[in-house]
Amino acid sequence: IPRIGKTSLFPMYMSTKNGVIGFGDGDPHSLLSINELSYAAKKLKDKGYLNLRIYQIDEWEQPIRVEDLLFYTPDGYEKETEWELDAYFDTTETLSFKGSWTDQFATYVSLHGGLNYVNHGQLDIGTFTLDALGERWFCDLGNDSYGFEGYHDRTVGGLRWNYYRCRAEGANTLVINPGLGAD
Repeated sequence: IPRIGKTSLFPMYMSTKNGVIGFGDGDPHSLLSINELSYAAKKLKDKGYLNLRIYQIDEWEQPIRVEDLLFYTPDGYEKETEWELDAYFDTTETLSFKGSWTDQFATYVSLHGGLNYVNHGQLDIGTFTLDALGERWFCDLGNDSYGFEGYHDRTVGGLRWNYYRCRAEGANTLVINPGLGAD
């Protein structure tokens, strides 16, 4: 299936050494170890995926995982992909702009659009992440405790929207005339 081969691209575009793009209940400070890159490299016969995984291990100090060992092949890849620096993912309504794939001090910007009321959604349409000079400067605050009363009430006026991290104000978005309520 043609698009399955691009599945590994999403986490690659949505992560830097400083963490992942945070939207919804995601944790923007978690580091992403993309073990699937070793599998994608072998399955798609593409050195580009393997090179990015090795870069994560070497430069991001990611641990070597079992998957890396299972799918590692030192040679035999047919090509090496040069990925675009910018990407749009329509299923999550996210944009990613990378200054470089390998320079950890390059500028990285990601933007999130889409729907607020689905699955782990928050009022975070318009949230953005900015990394520059090796630091994270702006990001969504991410998730809160699933144990909070009404945390799963995503209805209009539901208790979920009373929690700061679920509201636009806690999601690094531009807010005009903030206030409680969904009006």
